[in-house]
Amino acid sequence: MKKITLLFLVLISIGQIRAQQITNTFPDSIHIQTNMEFEILTTFPWNVGPPPHFCGDIFGVSDSLIGNTIIYDFYFEISGVKSFGSSCARWDTINHGVLSPGNYTLIGFWNYRDSIVSPDTTFRYASDTISIYVSNTTSIEKKARNSLSISPNPIKYKFKIWNKDDQRIEKIEIWDLTGKLIKSIPYDLNEIDVSILPNGIYVLKIISTDGSITIKKIVKSN
Repeated sequence: MKKITLLFLVLISIGQIRAQQITNTFPDSIHIQTNMEFEILTTFPWNVGPPPHFCGDIFGVSDSLIGNTIIYDFYFEISGVKSFGSSCARWDTINHGVLSPGNYTLIGFWNYRDSIVSPDTTFRYASDTISIYVSNTTSIEKKARNSLSISPNPIKYKFKIWNKDDQRIEKIEIWDLTGKLIKSIPYDLNEIDVSILPNGIYVLKIISTDGSITIKKIVKSN
């Protein structure tokens, strides 16, 4: 099974609920295998609950297929004591399963609940839409997206991209969890220096010369 990663960046702000710009990890039209798996990345400006803290809790996922539109709802529990000034991020993997060949629109909705404050109420606070194309046989489909790996990770000073299939890489981009571009550099096979970056989780976007994009999560830790 080939894994296609969709990246959604969502930020819950203090005092109000608002969505950060959401970014997908591949072009609007792409060939993928019929078995689709994707990830969502959700960030909070605080940890939740008494020590040991946790980064919210996903308590439900629902999906429906209406024609060629796939609708997802992701539900997060955020009850507990908030530790402000200690932001956190969580990755959740969603396995959709088999899709028939064709064009699809995927719509994702983020919902939250604080069961201590309002146990019977769930609020929807963010959404995003992406178009995908599913095909059983294609040369793009045969390309191994997991042929690119990062080492070391977590990273203290520098890291290197290991390219098993000699995929032609044009440039790389490093983004923080708020959707801000931190660094964009041409790829030259050398190690990438991130020593000046603060500790934390970052999104590495690897852009190939054929237009394909691979997303990796990297952790900066001294």
